[in-house]
This record gives sequence, structure tokens and C-alpha cells, in this order.
Amino acid sequence: MILYPAIDLRNHRCVRLEQGDFDAATIYNDDPLEQAFQWKTAGSKFLHIVDLDGALTGHPTHAKLIHSIVEATEMEVQIGGGIRDEATVAAYIESGASRIVLGTLITENPELAFRIAKNFPGKIVAGLDFRNNRVAIRGWKETTSESPLELAHRLSGEGFVAIVATDIQRDGVLIGPNVYFYSNLLSEDTGLEIVASGGVASIEDLLSLQKSGTSSAGLCTPTRST
Repeated sequence: MILYPAIDLRNHRCVRLEQGDFDAATIYNDDPLEQAFQWKTAGSKFLHIVDLDGALTGHPTHAKLIHSIVEATEMEVQIGGGIRDEATVAAYIESGASRIVLGTLITENPELAFRIAKNFPGKIVAGLDFRNNRVAIRGWKETTSESPLELAHRLSGEGFVAIVATDIQRDGVLIGPNVYFYSNLLSEDTGLEIVASGGVASIEDLLSLQKSGTSSAGLCTPTRST
């Protein structure tokens, strides 16, 4: 199983939200670069970075900081948050990012999102964030009428390399992942790698996901041993 430790950025600090609530953010490191090196020292080759302020504003707000992390750590970095155009995708990839996550853009401008996925083969990941079985967008502040499984079907064959599926109601609260959902998503046979995100808090959680067939998982907090 591939693990993607995550660094969520807000006001240039590493934070953890509880169930997507920006008013319930816990700061766990004032130095994101130091945090990235902690993950690297722990043995991780991969890193998932989310620009939370970018997700809210609709454009990157931590691009310079993210570029410095990519360059300094030389890890395989997956970046999401506020990426709504092809120029931003190209800039991140040129800076050395391994993969880019598109979320809101897939719902609001699917034609552009699908074109980007095909223009950057093997580089584009679909962010599938959901609450109460409905896809959430714009920093999880808005909910659509589409279910996550419906969106997953639309992604199939459109050039994406993976889906990062986040159960918002479990994110940041360390109550265990929604294994039932990921099993159902895998059974839909989208042809995409599934990265489970939200609620992972223990080795047992990872083993449960692995047993379900999930090949990758996101770890949202370095304050617990996982």
C-alpha cells in the first residue's frame, strides 16, 4: 500500500481541519518545510499538499511555499487546492510536482478538467470530496446534487490517473476510514487508482483498507503514530 502523508496549508502553517470546518483548525506546525522533512525522515517517498486558502479563494495562495517544498525535499509531491486553470497545473508540474489534484473544476468546468487530464497524461488526479453522499466543492463550503459514485463514473476514461476520495465527515477526527464506501467505489471498476482519505488513525485502519482492495491511503496528521 502507498501512503500519502498530507500537509494542509492555511496562512502558511500546517493545520488539521475537523470535518472540513475552517473554524475548527488545529495548528500542528508553523513550518511546513520542516514538517515535510519530518515525513521524509520517517521514510515516506510521497507527500500530499493541500492549499486550503487556495481552495476557498479559487486560486493558489501558497504556490511559492509549495514550490520550495517540492524543490527542497525531492519527494513525489501531489498538490491540490485552488487549481482551476491549465496554467497553474503547468506551473506546478514544471516546478517538479508529480501529480496535480483537480476538484471543483471537474464539477464547474468538466470540459476543461478533462482536457487538462488528457494534456498531462499520468499527472492529473481527481479530488472526490463528499459529505452525506453528495460531492462537495469550493473548499467543502458548497454541496452539489451529484453522488460520489456518479462522479466517479464520469471520470472513467477521461485521462485521470487516480481518485482521491475524502469522506469529509471523517476527515481530521481520527475515527477510522469509510471502508464500506471505498469497497463500493472499487467495485464500480473505474480503472483508476483509489486513494482513501479521511479518518485514518491506525495500522488497523490501513490493514482494513488494504483488505478492501484500496491500494493507497492519505494520512492527515503527524500527531499520531500511523
